[in-house]
Amino acid sequence: MTPVPQTTPAWDAFAAPVAIQACRVEVDSAGGPMNTVARGPLIAGIEVQFVNRSPRPASEVVFRISAANLTQDVRDDGKFSPGVTIKTVFYEFAGRDYWRAEPDQCEVLRVRYPDGAVWQAKSHLR
Repeated sequence: MTPVPQTTPAWDAFAAPVAIQACRVEVDSAGGPMNTVARGPLIAGIEVQFVNRSPRPASEVVFRISAANLTQDVRDDGKFSPGVTIKTVFYEFAGRDYWRAEPDQCEVLRVRYPDGAVWQAKSHLR
């Protein structure tokens, strides 16, 4: 009998049914011209662009995002058809100081389908 080969973390991430195409920090102008206190850029939101690579629609996608010393699992609900690019913005990080164009971490944790089936990232990816 041939044993099942072990997968690598890179393959598990590649095999996710939802692919992140872009994950970027939207920056707020730190209060505009009336702000007399000089502050650095603030996060307005985190924009995630993704595509469902599976052959069936998904109904929920959960992402793990880390930025500005905060890690959050955020969920997008809807009907995510195969092959269609989706853009969504998460506001959980709004108002936090941050100087980078991309978050420290942005990955797919879970994908749920209307029939109740669930894909979940392997624990070594979290």
